[in-house]
Amino acid sequence: VGEVKKLHQRETTLEERRLWVLNYLEEHPYMRVRDYIYGTQTPRSTALRELHKFVADPDSGIKVSGSGSHKVFVKE
Repeated sequence: VGEVKKLHQRETTLEERRLWVLNYLEEHPYMRVRDYIYGTQTPRSTALRELHKFVADPDSGIKVSGSGSHKVFVKE
């Protein structure tokens, strides 16, 4: 497993962050909210909102697995 490249939120669009998630999921079996926060440098509330937007979009390629505090995001 390679090093995770961080993004800087102010420099990226939501679409660029979605592509970053898909790239992350190419190298990792799942993504936790904390992984997204660390990689995109977004606050927790923003990270949750964006991840749920990705899951709600059937064309995003991202879905959720698990429930409650054990929820992770995976590639479709």
